[in-house]
Amino acid sequence: MRVVYKDPSTNENKWEILSRKDALKLAKQHSLDLILVNGKAEPPVCRLDAYGQILLEQKKKEKEKKGSQKARSLKEMYIQAGIDPHDLGIKLNKVKEFLEDGHPVKVSLLAKKSALATNLLSLDETTLKVLEAIEGDVGSVQLQANANPNAMRRDYLFNPKPKK
Repeated sequence: MRVVYKDPSTNENKWEILSRKDALKLAKQHSLDLILVNGKAEPPVCRLDAYGQILLEQKKKEKEKKGSQKARSLKEMYIQAGIDPHDLGIKLNKVKEFLEDGHPVKVSLLAKKSALATNLLSLDETTLKVLEAIEGDVGSVQLQANANPNAMRRDYLFNPKPKK
């Protein structure tokens, strides 16, 4: 087997082709572990290193990686057709806030039969206001489900723009 190790006297990486018995003997001399790197290579590649130290470093790296990742969860916002402009502004600001934090947002636009009876275009007007406000500033429309013009509900999925 090919054994890769760091020479303690010169502090340089070295390698030798040794039998398993000699490799274990060398590991014992240096008080290190014999770690199989690639068993499919010809000859198999091993290295001498402190296995406990390697495990500790891997755990630290995984912990750092986990801590730096931000949990992304789908946020939902329901908006009624014909909503007051002030209330719509508050809901849109909240949607923009979610998008800036990196969360995808599902916006459901709802219309009641009574609202559609008085103003047939109330759902379309609200949809346009929402799309103009969100798409231009922060997010982009990814999915447009139930885009039936006669439906009383429209769902849009906004994804945050990638950060530069």
